[in-house]
Amino acid sequence: MSGIAIRTIEPSIVASSTPSVVFDSAIHLYLSGSTGNLNSLPVYNAPVPRTTEIVSTASELRLVLGQLVRRLRREYSFPIAQASVLSRLDREGAQTTSELAAAERVRPQSMAQTLAELESDGLITRRPDPGDGRRVLIELTAAGRDRLADDRRRREGWLAEAISAELTTQEQETLIEALPLLRRLARY
Repeated sequence: MSGIAIRTIEPSIVASSTPSVVFDSAIHLYLSGSTGNLNSLPVYNAPVPRTTEIVSTASELRLVLGQLVRRLRREYSFPIAQASVLSRLDREGAQTTSELAAAERVRPQSMAQTLAELESDGLITRRPDPGDGRRVLIELTAAGRDRLADDRRRREGWLAEAISAELTTQEQETLIEALPLLRRLARY
């Protein structure tokens, strides 16, 4: 019969029999072989699961980030769907209606409506795709870039003001240091 048995050993017990090793905890894995003898495989300094704390932190982070995003959205000068399309065109360049719909995860018909509104406001323009005359590319106009830049300045201005007004200098430093961690989470 084969199997694995896991047993946690108190550090004081292991330390008394292994004085040259310093550790906080030890876990031994016992593999039962065909002879019935148990072979011990020590694993030292095994991390203790922090599942409850991590789940609680994840929940709180989700709530706080959601509140912050909703607050930033109030600074938009146009609907979020339009702002998202304008931002994508600014970041990624000209695209077709289908490409934009797929990227924004909406139906092509919904994207067509959003684009019609942006075009009527003079924020986007359509042009034939030079590589494939059957396709039409959507791109930002100069007015679209200006409006997007103004909108970003307004949101960034609000956020900078909130950071300055609500956080101490030390808290601002903590926030700055946390940005790479938040960026890594966003890319996960």
